[in-house]
Amino acid sequence: MRASFPPPPPVVASSVSAAPSTTTTMTTTTNLFSTIPAYEVFGSLFDWTFLVSAGLSVLIHYVRWGVEG
Repeated sequence: MRASFPPPPPVVASSVSAAPSTTTTMTTTTNLFSTIPAYEVFGSLFDWTFLVSAGLSVLIHYVRWGVEG
């Protein structure tokens, strides 16, 4: 998902005019998805969490059907 978003726009430097009271600063917005770390950082954690939760769900349904059926 992270790779499907375009890179953030280039940073624009602020400019100061001759008068000290007028300063123009361009603010940049950060794409929230660009702050997500690479898949390799948490990939195995997500995989194991999914497998454990799927296994527990199967076990709970098996026990429920075994008790009721």
